[in-house]
Amino acid sequence: HKSKFTQFIFFYLAGSDAKIRASASQDGSEPDTSQPIYRAFASFLLNLSLSPSLPPIKRGSAVSYLASFLSRSNFVDAGTISETLH
Repeated sequence: HKSKFTQFIFFYLAGSDAKIRASASQDGSEPDTSQPIYRAFASFLLNLSLSPSLPPIKRGSAVSYLASFLSRSNFVDAGTISETLH
C-alpha cells in the first residue's frame, strides 16, 4: 500500500461531519436528513469487501479498513456498527 496517512484524512472529515451534525441539532437548526458521511463510507467499504469482481487483496483491504474505522471512531453510532457487522 502506498498511502501512509491518507486514510486519516477521511477519518478526520467523517468526524468533523458528525460534530457539525451534533452542534446543529443542539442549536435548534433544521435537521439534516442526508446520510452521515461515516455511514455512507461504511456502506461503501462493505460493498467493496463483498464484491466478487474485486481481487481478494482489495476486498481484504476494504474489510480491514472498515474494521479499523468502526473500532477507532467514537462518532459512529451503534446502529451503523450493528448493521455493518450483521
